[in-house]
Amino acid sequence: MKINEPITSEQHLAADHAHAETVKKQRAYIHSIAEKMETGKKLSSLESKWAAAVLRAAATRMSEVRPRNIGKPSILPGDLAIHFNLKVVFDGLSRNKAIENLAEQFNVSETAIKKHLGLIGKDNESKKRKIETDEIYQSMLNSSDPPA
Repeated sequence: MKINEPITSEQHLAADHAHAETVKKQRAYIHSIAEKMETGKKLSSLESKWAAAVLRAAATRMSEVRPRNIGKPSILPGDLAIHFNLKVVFDGLSRNKAIENLAEQFNVSETAIKKHLGLIGKDNESKKRKIETDEIYQSMLNSSDPPA
């Protein structure tokens, strides 16, 4: 299959199936090498070189910096979409500025705010939050008076 060419759903399914089969074979190979190592059986030259390369790559990726706890996860209010849309509709802030303000207000990253509002992410929960955020925005636009 060529890269950057549109493919049909059937081709996607075939490619997905082929990928799944390849991964299954790779897993079986890795497990067989691990089994040989655990039972003390001799590895072939190729298997030994492959295992050494994997171990070296794992060692290279190890960090010398101790991971730190970033603290207790923040709790964002369930009505964050309302806070967001109040800032946009009634305070006249841009969406980005409103996100910046909320991140500062709740002491979280802008990414956390965007995820909570469903502005980023492709899972179903993100889609639901995005729809909720948009519905609140539309209802606020239709309202003539800001809430007290």
